[in-house]
Amino acid sequence: MQRYYRAAKAVTQLNTILLQNLGAAIFPAFDAQPEILNERFQSVRELLDARDPELFEREPAAILESFRLMQDHSELKGMTAPTLRALWRARGASSMRPSGAIRPTARASSSSCSSRAASCTSCGA
Repeated sequence: MQRYYRAAKAVTQLNTILLQNLGAAIFPAFDAQPEILNERFQSVRELLDARDPELFEREPAAILESFRLMQDHSELKGMTAPTLRALWRARGASSMRPSGAIRPTARASSSSCSSRAASCTSCGA
């Protein structure tokens, strides 16, 4: 059943990217000037856009920053297709394996488990 939900999530994400690309091709907005939010992000047609396509791979903390900006700017309705693709690509570059297991190097560098008792239920350390 878990496999089904992962596949459904992937289909939903890809569908969102496809619909945004089709919408941009059918209804181009030539007068839409991006509004700069900060040095990493901008707003384009009420969508959050990463100014650099490799941002999330280079700076994983920007992923959380993107969601924080979405929360702080209620006018943002979602993320642009290039930003969603960048998030998709950054999944494999993060310290998480596709299966959801934490890599041993990430576990060893984690300070959250070092002060706990001999057995940690959240990560197995």
